[in-house]
Amino acid sequence: MGIWKILLKHFAELHDPRVERTREHLLEEILLMTVAAVLSGAGSWNEIKGYGKVKRLWFGIKGKRLKAGWDNDYLLQLLGI
Repeated sequence: MGIWKILLKHFAELHDPRVERTREHLLEEILLMTVAAVLSGAGSWNEIKGYGKVKRLWFGIKGKRLKAGWDNDYLLQLLGI
């Protein structure tokens, strides 16, 4: 099992504090993409968002779960910052 699948498995075990009916993206996928972006040199929320847009197909994430509609406020709120 690759490192990304291991991380995704662990992130899936985390409690998602968001209201279920308002979730557009899986928490574990957002966390995985954020970690990957930072490890790849992303230094701002805009760079993390850009990384997510470019790499979503590489990660096998499709459809509205990781759409281009991410914004900085969404990431900040989700990560509790």
